[in-house]
Amino acid sequence: GGGTLFLDEIGDMPLKMQAKLLRVLETGTVVRVGSNEPRQTNVRLVSATNKDLQAMIAKGEFREDLYFRIKGAQVTLPPLRDRREDIPRIVRHAIARAWKQMGFEASRPMPGITDAAMMRLTSYHWPGNVRQLLNTVQNMVVSAVGEGDGSAGSATGEAALTLDTRHIPDEIRSADQIGRAHV
Repeated sequence: GGGTLFLDEIGDMPLKMQAKLLRVLETGTVVRVGSNEPRQTNVRLVSATNKDLQAMIAKGEFREDLYFRIKGAQVTLPPLRDRREDIPRIVRHAIARAWKQMGFEASRPMPGITDAAMMRLTSYHWPGNVRQLLNTVQNMVVSAVGEGDGSAGSATGEAALTLDTRHIPDEIRSADQIGRAHV
């Protein structure tokens, strides 16, 4: 009670489930799995989709009553390929997050990234949007550490680990993707 329920890709929800969600939103009650007792809820709903819900309503693929129930403050966020200026900031965040998840933040300096690698990441079209970028950077960090560079930046005074284009996955680094980067 009193928390936030985030429903990602609500546009992919089957019609049957949409009816159930609408009922929960209207009554404020749920019946937990394995129980017959209704339970009162008090949640803030946040939903996201990359689909045009109004077009789905016109096709009968999304309930209009649910649409009006969930439509409150609307934030439209363009795809990553349309806001390339955000990519370097997201990359630096992803490097820090991956480094911390690997347990290195206290013992080794955070990796840097070469200009060439950053330029390649910035020019890619990112069909998987921010999720794909975050996963790619995490894989780059793991790859760099796996090369044996993970000891860099230790107390021995070695240079800190630096991510380069060789750490970028082949499908993103390959030359045939460059032409599609500005689609």
